[in-house]
Amino acid sequence: MLPGKNQIPGYLMLLGTLLPAQIFAEPVHLGPDFYFENLRAHCELIIIPASLKTKRPLSIRTIQQRSDWRPCSELSLSRGYSNEVVWLRTRIINDTNLDQILFLESTPPWISEVDVFQVNEKGTILFQRSYGSGRPFYERDFAVPPIYAPITVRQKSTDEVYVRLHSQGSLPINLAIHSTESFEKDRTFWSTFNGILMGGVALLILYNLAVYWSIRDPDYLVYVLFAFWGTLFLGAVYGYNFQFFWPAWPEAHLRITWISIGLGSASMILMARRFLNLKTYMPWAAKGFLVLIYSGLLIAALAWPFAHSRLLQIIANGHGVLSAFLSLGVTGYGVVRKLPGSRIFLGAWLFLLMSLASIGLVNRGVFEFSETLHRAGGFALIANLTLLSFALADKIRQIHREKDRAEERTRRILEASKADLERKVARRTADLEQARQSAEYLASIDVLTGLKNRRALFELGRALLSTSQESESPLTDILLDLDHFKIINDTHGHATGDEVLRTVGGILGDAVDGHDVVGRLGGEEFLILRAGEGMNEASTFAEALREQIDSLGFPVSDGILSTSASFGLADVRKDERLEDVLTRADAALYAAKDQGRNQVVQFGN
Repeated sequence: MLPGKNQIPGYLMLLGTLLPAQIFAEPVHLGPDFYFENLRAHCELIIIPASLKTKRPLSIRTIQQRSDWRPCSELSLSRGYSNEVVWLRTRIINDTNLDQILFLESTPPWISEVDVFQVNEKGTILFQRSYGSGRPFYERDFAVPPIYAPITVRQKSTDEVYVRLHSQGSLPINLAIHSTESFEKDRTFWSTFNGILMGGVALLILYNLAVYWSIRDPDYLVYVLFAFWGTLFLGAVYGYNFQFFWPAWPEAHLRITWISIGLGSASMILMARRFLNLKTYMPWAAKGFLVLIYSGLLIAALAWPFAHSRLLQIIANGHGVLSAFLSLGVTGYGVVRKLPGSRIFLGAWLFLLMSLASIGLVNRGVFEFSETLHRAGGFALIANLTLLSFALADKIRQIHREKDRAEERTRRILEASKADLERKVARRTADLEQARQSAEYLASIDVLTGLKNRRALFELGRALLSTSQESESPLTDILLDLDHFKIINDTHGHATGDEVLRTVGGILGDAVDGHDVVGRLGGEEFLILRAGEGMNEASTFAEALREQIDSLGFPVSDGILSTSASFGLADVRKDERLEDVLTRADAALYAAKDQGRNQVVQFGN
């Protein structure tokens, strides 16, 4: 098999110890105006496979004699989740008559081992220092997350700089040389950037905590948890966790990184699940999200003992990206359903996905490390948390608006009922009032069940239908029929059949509220007009009735008689008559019968 672009054959590594060293890359020339230089175009590298790293560690002297150096431009410097050791070298030529003080920068800050060597033309080691997240933070030369190694290049001299890198996580490599002026600006930038990032997140957390204590909405508490773990994760990416929280405890840096990824993913999924009310609108997604929440908690639990496991690191990163994609997907569905706050929520997840993608793709070695991608994650998190805060506020605002609309609809219905009653009372005379009311009552009641009879059902149903269409509020017809009722009458007698009808009528009468209409159409067939509910909500209501009827038992001569009912549902459409709705509900009822009875079927499903 031919070696790939990023592979170094074993025979070349063997020859590298025998042949004299060669220089392939252009050196860095230090002129009087030197400011900054990225070393990718000026370095060579050797990659030591993981199998050789522990068997025979290579010293700086051995590395100097190797001839299998390759230009950095020929290989990817984003090594992914690799256990290999990478050696880089570059030549620095000081063309001036002054000593030059330089600063070698190594980013990102999570690389665990960074060993820097400066060698002059005679092979003498002028500078040797070990850095990295695997060593206490206070051992660094400068109190900023990126690693800066001070190097002095004498006038009219040529030095070589060797850098050995190894990471317990991903290994994206970015080396640069700064002048004193460039170093001061870069150090100031990182201090300012991390300060803005931490300060902005802290303000958002405190604000939403205050809102939570004010209105006691659990969504705000979930937001705070998500912001906290997301900030800890970015603290690992940008190094301020190590700098401020546990500078003397390098091992915690790696462990808490993966804990924050697991718990951050879990809180992100929990927030999407609660914010979009998936249990109501997408029950299947709510169950799947519950699995992701538990798996995120499991990753966090395993991160402490198995933080060095490459498999766990890859699974944790994959879990985070999958959680972000799924949250984005269900939020898009929420936008289609016009759920409160879902549009702003969608924008927030887009920013989060950009953050995770920019970090994850570099860590996996898909993209080369760049300062732009490295910093994008922090800005994306601030944008994400800001938009999530706006989305929560917008959701609360829309819920209150919907509540006001519902109250307005109820008020209109009550006013319409009151006005209708007043018109009727005005037309009646005192002498006929009691008689008329009694006659109307007897004419509208089914004597056996105490529910509305067929005539009253149609009369009230047409009125309710008209009101629903005028106010554009939902209305669903629920048609139900007792299963095998003729057999009950034929086998156990009409007295038992009447008792079944009375009991079922009592259940239906107790289940509805004042806005609904319920009655007996005839025989064993009943009708409920459910006001203010679409077919999904009415289907839940009908399912509860079906279970209650199914649980009934009537004592008969040979034991206990059980019964069941089939339901057909149809919702009211614009400019539709009551008879049209009943025709569709009847079709759904027959479908329920054909499918085995004792079930609820919506028209069209």
